[in-house]
Amino acid sequence: MYTAGHPILMVCDSKKNTDITELEMEIALNDLEELLLKFISNTTNFDPFHAEIMYTNLSDRLKGDQLIISWKVCYVTDLNRYNKFNYIKELDTKDFLYEFKIYKGYNILDRILELDSFVLHAGDYKELEFILGFGEDF
Repeated sequence: MYTAGHPILMVCDSKKNTDITELEMEIALNDLEELLLKFISNTTNFDPFHAEIMYTNLSDRLKGDQLIISWKVCYVTDLNRYNKFNYIKELDTKDFLYEFKIYKGYNILDRILELDSFVLHAGDYKELEFILGFGEDF
């Protein structure tokens, strides 16, 4: 068994009104994190136990800039029959946004982003980080 550190990228176009308060940003990012963990658990064979933001420009975007949120999602995995690690290959953006609508963060982001352009991208195999329980990198 190994731990995967999987990069997940969220991108979306900004509207002209991009004002967001610190509290709104915290609510939106917490809601995105909660849903991301649940969504991966419900739609893949993996049960992530941690997600952290590696980079975001949510608070310092200029008008019309593209939003970028880079996550590192951690889950347990193992080698498959081809001696490659099993990993999340694809996430459905439309289903993710549909489930996000019940969260308060959705209304906040809908006010400042063009959510029609939202994309949820699972990183490629070469971008993943695999760690043995003893802390050895692969």
